[in-house]
Amino acid sequence: MIKPDSVVRRALDVRTRRIGNKQLIARSEDVKELNDVAAVIWRLADGVRSARIISEGVAAEYDVNTEEALADVIEFLIEMTGDQFMEVQ
Repeated sequence: MIKPDSVVRRALDVRTRRIGNKQLIARSEDVKELNDVAAVIWRLADGVRSARIISEGVAAEYDVNTEEALADVIEFLIEMTGDQFMEVQ
């Protein structure tokens, strides 16, 4: 379960590529294309920042309120940890 104070990091076996303006991540045969917001979350999920801190970065970058950003961040982190692209510290 991801909470606002959860610290999440990218899984060590995930490869990343930027092709033009597309951010791709891959783990084994599973490949995902990240939209702009997801790419920011991915970049900020460094194993040091909490979901709340990541959401503050998203809110600042996209000029949205922090509660809305936090809900989006948690939703993305749940998906990414469920697919084993990220791990909860």
